[in-house]
Amino acid sequence: MRAVITGTDFLKDTDGSFKAIETNTNIGMDVAVNDYIDTTSFTNFVLDNSFTEIHLIYTSANVSITDIPLVEGALPFSNFLSQSICEPNEIAFVKHKLDDSSMTIPFIEDSDNKLIIRLAYDTTALLDDTYARDNWGFLKLMYDNSPNSIPKCYINDTEFGIDSIGETLRDNGNHPNYAVKKRITPTDNKIYPILYKLNTIEDLNNLKSSLEIDEYIQEYIYNTDELIDNKTFHYRSVDLIYSDLNSLNLFVYEKTNILPITTNGDFDDNNKIQIWDRPRYVSKVFNGTTDISVKLDADESTILVMSDDTTKTANNLIVTDSVKSIILQDNISFLISDEWSGSFSNICENFNITSSVVVEKDTFNYFGEICNLTLVNGSKFSDVPHGRVFKVIERPISSSVETLVVQSNYSQLKVNDTLILIDIETNTIETSLIQTIEYSFESLQAYRINIEESDVFLSMEETKNQSKYAILTHNYNYDCRIVSCDVGGDVQSYGCNSGTIDFPYPCGAADLGCYRYAGPYGYPPPYACYSFGVYSCNSTGGTTWGNYCNGNKPSDKKLKKNIKYSHTLARGFKIYTFEFIDEFITAQKDVSNDDYSGKWQGVLAQDLLDTEYENCVILREDGYFEVDYTKLNLEFKKI
Repeated sequence: MRAVITGTDFLKDTDGSFKAIETNTNIGMDVAVNDYIDTTSFTNFVLDNSFTEIHLIYTSANVSITDIPLVEGALPFSNFLSQSICEPNEIAFVKHKLDDSSMTIPFIEDSDNKLIIRLAYDTTALLDDTYARDNWGFLKLMYDNSPNSIPKCYINDTEFGIDSIGETLRDNGNHPNYAVKKRITPTDNKIYPILYKLNTIEDLNNLKSSLEIDEYIQEYIYNTDELIDNKTFHYRSVDLIYSDLNSLNLFVYEKTNILPITTNGDFDDNNKIQIWDRPRYVSKVFNGTTDISVKLDADESTILVMSDDTTKTANNLIVTDSVKSIILQDNISFLISDEWSGSFSNICENFNITSSVVVEKDTFNYFGEICNLTLVNGSKFSDVPHGRVFKVIERPISSSVETLVVQSNYSQLKVNDTLILIDIETNTIETSLIQTIEYSFESLQAYRINIEESDVFLSMEETKNQSKYAILTHNYNYDCRIVSCDVGGDVQSYGCNSGTIDFPYPCGAADLGCYRYAGPYGYPPPYACYSFGVYSCNSTGGTTWGNYCNGNKPSDKKLKKNIKYSHTLARGFKIYTFEFIDEFITAQKDVSNDDYSGKWQGVLAQDLLDTEYENCVILREDGYFEVDYTKLNLEFKKI
């Protein structure tokens, strides 16, 4: 029996009916599924069908890349099948892990005694390519079966056309009542869905006439009876679809929007919801700064601890200020690698309080999310979502548990995560659990602060009448620039992508690539290179600074050839080498004079869909995907 796992999103309407919004295949199952799946129902399904083999077809985007979970008790989906279903019932379990670039699946001969479960994407499958990818196909299928199973829609198309909105407008009070969406998934979440408050049929007809060829209108369901922490949410039903579209529900979870609702929505003169209010009504929203080339590591209210134990907010910090930081003895990777992890006990025993100098401070206008943390000890911290902090995890190793310290973006933190704090009165390390996480959307100034040479600085808590704890913050990898050097001498520089020190390096090379801008391996600023302690390259002697290394790059696998897997990063996504197809190279040369010939290294955009990195993927107007390498903290480089 062949089966596929899908994730279908629903909203509950005010009349109690559930309305399907979209369905997805190739979904991520890298969760503690043992906390969700009804093991009894799944086991009964397997035993009732007398299966003696279960096959799982997947990629690392679907299922954990490791058999060792990061959190004790968490059971990845493949382990759930093997340990909870197959082993107790003496059923053979076979895993078929595909390369993330795979668009089709291997042939496995079907039989009555086999359950073949597919998670990986298959372009030849009708469910994947038509109904999951094409919202019109899915909505038309549901509408023809039961018009009330989806929100009322207007789709202007010969094959998939629907016009069920009629002449009576939905009344959501002072909130949006209609949305303009894109046909093909995924879309640009910074723009779509576009939410409107339509007051008259004339407004509706004007919106219909203004639609692009791939846009459609859908009734926006707003139900104040469906709130979690005063936030609207949608349901995702994860189901096993098998023979003739029969289904077995595996579990259902609820996903809230970022911001809580307010009494009134904020609309512009065209009755379109303002961008800052979109997070109250949709789950995927615009995030980030207007400058895509640089990551930020502090907002204007971030409080830094100075070396003399006074404090300053980031907006008042100046170059040459000395701030408190910590350093691990004889552990250079702690200072310079954003992939570093280490033993918690080692940090407690070997860290030293030191001071570091602010050598650079860049200011940017920021509009987007601010992540606000409240810890169980009452401390409060906030920062931009890509600010990096240190947290403690427990990972089972054989019969024991290993306690590690890893880095995490604010946006990746979860309630009950354990953060490292510094008691600035005693200069000792403590920990505290995250009690709540709340998001706000704000327009403010944010900063890229280059602190040398530790790169690990202390951000003070923002709790009124309490000033004891600081959070450990890391600013590494936000200061990487393209460096060229054309004078002689051997060079020592830190490669931002490789995470290693190139030593020696021939300074006469035409292009050194993506290297650290200032710091111990490009010190003093703005020099990048030195030869055995003697500066042989500098701004007047041959060092040329180019753009920041990251940014949006074409990453659609349909634009690439000779794709070869290179390695998998600790963050869970794969790196490949590849070449671009000839047609794309020619087109880019003609349009923008960009040279995409030769061999390159980077990710495949399709790998990131339906993963925690999906917000790094952008669908271009020409229908191809590109990736914002800035959000990935990764270099897209030519080899």
